Amino acid sequence: GRSSLLSQHQHLEGAEEISSSFNLINYSNNMEEGRRSEIYSQGGSSNSIGQTKSKSPTSNRGRSKVEEEIKRRGRAKTSDSVLYKVERASTISNLDEHRNNNSNRNAEETLEAKNNDNSNQLGVLNKRIICVVLDVFNVDVRHTEFNIQVRENAKTVYPELQYIVLEWIVQVLKYGRIKSTDYSSYVSHICCEYVWDVIFSEFFFYLNEEATENVAAFIEMKALSAQLIEYVATMKGYDNKEECQRLLQIVDAEKNQNISYLIAAGRSLIKIFASNRINTQNSFFKLNALPVLSMILALQEKIADIAANNKDVESTVQNKLNSKGNQEQFYQSRLIVLSLLSNFITANNAMSSYIVKDLKTIEVLFSLLCDSTMRSACIGLVVEVMSMASKLDREEGIKIYLNYFNLFYTAQTKGDFSLVLGLLNCVKQLIVRDGKVAQKLLREAGAFIKIVNLLTVETFVDQSSELCCAVLNILTYLMSGNEVNKDNFKTEIGYDQLQQLLMRCVRLDSTNTLPTRIIEMCLEMLVDKTGFNIEENYVIQNPDVIILIFGLLPDLDLSYKTEVLDIFISLVSKCTTNKSLCCNNHLIFELLGMIPKLSGSAEQLIAKIMRLIQILGTHSITVRELKRMFALLRSEPGEFRPAHSELIIKALRHMAHSRAEGPELFFDFDGMTSGLELPTIEQWPNGRGYSFASWISVEEFEDPMQAPKFQPRIYSFLSKTGQGLELFFTTRGVLTARTIVGGKENKAMFSSALIQLKKWHFIVVTHSNSSRVNPWYIGSCKLYIDGKLAQKLQLKYPQFTEPLDCCRIGTNAENPALNLTRETPFYGQMG
Repeated sequence: GRSSLLSQHQHLEGAEEISSSFNLINYSNNMEEGRRSEIYSQGGSSNSIGQTKSKSPTSNRGRSKVEEEIKRRGRAKTSDSVLYKVERASTISNLDEHRNNNSNRNAEETLEAKNNDNSNQLGVLNKRIICVVLDVFNVDVRHTEFNIQVRENAKTVYPELQYIVLEWIVQVLKYGRIKSTDYSSYVSHICCEYVWDVIFSEFFFYLNEEATENVAAFIEMKALSAQLIEYVATMKGYDNKEECQRLLQIVDAEKNQNISYLIAAGRSLIKIFASNRINTQNSFFKLNALPVLSMILALQEKIADIAANNKDVESTVQNKLNSKGNQEQFYQSRLIVLSLLSNFITANNAMSSYIVKDLKTIEVLFSLLCDSTMRSACIGLVVEVMSMASKLDREEGIKIYLNYFNLFYTAQTKGDFSLVLGLLNCVKQLIVRDGKVAQKLLREAGAFIKIVNLLTVETFVDQSSELCCAVLNILTYLMSGNEVNKDNFKTEIGYDQLQQLLMRCVRLDSTNTLPTRIIEMCLEMLVDKTGFNIEENYVIQNPDVIILIFGLLPDLDLSYKTEVLDIFISLVSKCTTNKSLCCNNHLIFELLGMIPKLSGSAEQLIAKIMRLIQILGTHSITVRELKRMFALLRSEPGEFRPAHSELIIKALRHMAHSRAEGPELFFDFDGMTSGLELPTIEQWPNGRGYSFASWISVEEFEDPMQAPKFQPRIYSFLSKTGQGLELFFTTRGVLTARTIVGGKENKAMFSSALIQLKKWHFIVVTHSNSSRVNPWYIGSCKLYIDGKLAQKLQLKYPQFTEPLDCCRIGTNAENPALNLTRETPFYGQMG
């Protein structure tokens, strides 16, 4: 940005004009405080901007040239103060109403330059310099024949001059990073309103590439102008409100004009967000950008709808989308505006309550979901907004959710099946993101009825198979791990009603593959997990689905009926909990009712049914179920006994003679939310010793929820301050007793004792106090397994001084004093 740099472009008419401006700048800067400090170099020097020399850069020749310039303009005669006035007149000539009253501004900035620190002085001086240079492109300043020709050529012939100016401004900014003590203040002085007025003019950003053959160079000028504002707006700690406002104004102004400018400004804002998110979000908030962006999106949607439906519109709109290239540009502009909105509100706590109450913006986002071209791009933002609603305001959240479910009606009216799938996918993503918070709000907004009713819609008969699976998948997400939602579904819909709707879909299916897919989805619902796996996700979490599955079984092919029975035989064989749940839901009675309906050729299937009944009956069977079994042994007059009599008698004999060891009654702990809570123990009952005895059967030593550091409790008697005693398994299955008194912990780990999985053991733990005969005896802890002493260890006997008010069996209470941040329930049975 020096006269020597400009001299390399002698073909530019008006280069001498720019050179004289730089001489004027040098002289004006050297006047401050009566000093001739050398800030900028002159002539053919190769030094960078801001470096000083040992001699003054303003020669007598340069001084006389400046004075001639002053006289030519008729601004004043000759004096330092007059030079300063000329420089200021050139600087502020094109500022808006906020920069009127030139004499007052001059006085203020002079005082600022004298009194502020180094950063402010450098910023004020360099701002004056930049403004004088940019005056070359100001049509209200320097009405010389040379300058008029420069402006005309700069707009239509070659943009070399603008390249030099932009590069020079960047160098001035970089110089401040080295020399200033407060870089943010330095930049805020330089990047004033006037600078951006010129940068976003027809000489730089809005340079008309259509008016010249050198299109590439003029397009590049738009990119370079945007890069300059990006460079400034992404500076750390810098308040980029002014820069964001400029770019946002371009996005708003060009929403239905020249889309290329909107795309350029929008991409710059996206880059600024990526590098300076928090400051940029704050700037957008101050600028009230939310209604602006939503209005642009709404207008773009209207234009797209007009074009898609070939409506009569203005010629300007028709011209925007009359070619494939323009259509692609328009689509890109929509994505950019949507991305700006996403960057603004995502991870922005200040915007959460604001956007939840802005129903216009939410309405625009919901309408974008109905646009197939924008659906995939906006679904993440819709989930973000609905997530904000679920966390902040229950009433506002339900209102938003109700408006969302109205989109299902829109999809039915339009016959848009892809929209239905998109809406269901959005619900799934919301639940994955917010879990039970989203499940609760969806339930209160009537999600179960809205979603299940999709199975009754005649519009989507041809897509009944895919719709059926999608609905079952969403119902699994809605009920997964949420007992309240499961109860609500039973009350509002019921599994009998769901079974009828699924059977309707099966009858409409022409591929004969739907029953198989439905059973697969029901198995996922059974275990509250997507992707059913008999080796990993085999614990039944939703037992009401058991009867639903077996109600659908008659419509399956024989081979798949056999496969379902094999799956359930594996389920009940792996886990006692599964046996209990199947028995409690009367699966034996349901299975016995299937046998008379099967033909004589289904002997293999009947054998598997009886095998499943035998396993369940060994665990538990009711009188009603026994009566139904005996009824199957009854033969009709004149006939032999039924062919399956032998299998039934064999199953009865096995139930009678193969009863497993263990208690007749027991508690079934699921390892997740189970446990027994006891009342407060005000005083430990015996100071000499205690014993704990129980039948136990361990399903797994690892957490069913795959959480780390799982130590399932047999018992836990603690106070809120952390005193007490516990018996638990470590992650390796070692039974451990511990006492805590006065912050000191003592443990006894029975490492040689063996507890087998899925087998009943009778355990007794005895803990005795010190002996009166031997005062050095601190106490002993013994473990008996199935009546035999397994191990004896020393363990100090506790002396409690406060009530034990956190007493549990089969789990523990959260206790911050012991860093117990979660419950670790026992996974198995106790009796």
